[in-house]
Amino acid sequence: MDDRAETAQLKKDELAYKLLFGSLCCMFFFVPVAKSPAIISGLISLCIWIFSGISIRRFQYLKKQRYLYPVILLIILMWMGLLIAENTSYESGHVKRSYYWFYTLTVASLPFARFNAEKLIKAFLAGLTFTAVLSILQYSGLAPLKSHGIPMGLLSSFHHIILSLLLVFGILVLSFYFKTSNNRRISILILSLMVIYFIDLAVVVYGRSGYIAFMLTAPFIIHNMFGKKQFIFITVIYALLLFGLLASPTVQKRIGHANSDIMKYSDGDTNTSLGMRLEMWKTSFDLFREHPFIGTGSSGFKSEWERTKPYETASDFATPHNTFFYVASGYGVPGIVTITWLFVALFISGWRSRNTIIGFTVLSFALVFFIGSLANTMIFGSVKTAWASVFIGLQAALYKNS
Repeated sequence: MDDRAETAQLKKDELAYKLLFGSLCCMFFFVPVAKSPAIISGLISLCIWIFSGISIRRFQYLKKQRYLYPVILLIILMWMGLLIAENTSYESGHVKRSYYWFYTLTVASLPFARFNAEKLIKAFLAGLTFTAVLSILQYSGLAPLKSHGIPMGLLSSFHHIILSLLLVFGILVLSFYFKTSNNRRISILILSLMVIYFIDLAVVVYGRSGYIAFMLTAPFIIHNMFGKKQFIFITVIYALLLFGLLASPTVQKRIGHANSDIMKYSDGDTNTSLGMRLEMWKTSFDLFREHPFIGTGSSGFKSEWERTKPYETASDFATPHNTFFYVASGYGVPGIVTITWLFVALFISGWRSRNTIIGFTVLSFALVFFIGSLANTMIFGSVKTAWASVFIGLQAALYKNS
């Protein structure tokens, strides 16, 4: 290849990377905003990744990145589920959506030595800010609600749990920006965004998973904002934050529901949110005991639940509302190994680089993703899977690949 042809090819390759980066910025923005544009921008990213040849050119790099292995293994397990699933129709539909996990590879393929990964994070925060502000305006009656009648911005009402987790994640990331800011105006802006996220979490969005995540991660937020102060000072700040959260009527209402659920379940009534979760966990664990090595596929729990649900009118759930029970019942021991590997890789990557914005973002994601997984299936569903896949891929930015 002569010099001119080589130069032309380099320009073509650089254009492809720029287009991929731009489409991924759009996807990071839309993940916390709305399902359809997030899917569209994600599909555009995949098309650019495949048809521009980036997937082939970066193959030698990607296959050396061990943090990607559990994602690839998860995709393989999803497809293997077709061989063992009872409900093959539902299983095939779920398997078709396995392309969500290829978003991880598209993000990891970016040459972060030349592209600023922080722009992806800021795009996500911009989208989350849009949703939080709109949600608060809807709650205040200053903006129209969507047809579902719940102040969720442009998100569906089914996404209240994931939105609560996204808000906690956003507060964590912003706390690091606050810690490293040397500009007073920027610090005020960051603090204002944190207040907006907190108000939306505490007053508007009724996600108990988000409340728990905030309570558990608040020490990280306080440490970033106030540094290594005296123990008493940190304790007071933590107590004030928890009081502000628990004083919210919305939070008190959800706590009241939780207490009522516990009382009813102890009396044998499973017709509650908590009661259903406990029954679903029992069902998925029974499936794991019966099929420990190969599982029952992604649809195994759904089929078993519809046969054994505690009462006839109970809702037909597709997952047991717990990531670990889901992979255990669906993919057996290989699934447990895969999800454990995934979390270990995230925590190690984030912890090693926790003093950088990329590293702290990965660590924050791992924390919130893990906490959310205890009462929700975080690797099932478009918004949750898209959020997980792109931030898992962001680990590549820690290595500044050329």
